[in-house]
Amino acid sequence: MRLQVGQGELKNAFNAHCAASKEGTSYSHCLLLFYAVECGLKSIYYRKINNTSTIIEVNDSGGHDLLSWAKGLRLPPKITTRDPKFKLRRDGITLEVTKAHEAWRYGALINSDDEKNLVNWLEDVKKWIEENIDP
Repeated sequence: MRLQVGQGELKNAFNAHCAASKEGTSYSHCLLLFYAVECGLKSIYYRKINNTSTIIEVNDSGGHDLLSWAKGLRLPPKITTRDPKFKLRRDGITLEVTKAHEAWRYGALINSDDEKNLVNWLEDVKKWIEENIDP
């Protein structure tokens, strides 16, 4: 069974995760920022395709590919042309933004410059969401 949520629930999750992510800079805060952005992008997307508050079946295949969601929603080029890839400190492997939540969730250390770039990118997407999500 897949989880079903309403558009209002996605918006509430965006707001709650944003608020919690502001309280620090640990991986947990970064993880919550990632999930806030994911919920916000999905809330806007589902509103655009459905325009009602009906229940949405959340499908996570591709759900963590925030860059694809941003491009699909036609966010500004200053966001969609930036590459939020990052390297792990341990072995230098380069990963896509889709793996950021896993790195933070499991405590894999990210190259500090890449992590700053990734968090700045997430903050820019979050700002766009705040300007475009329903009041």
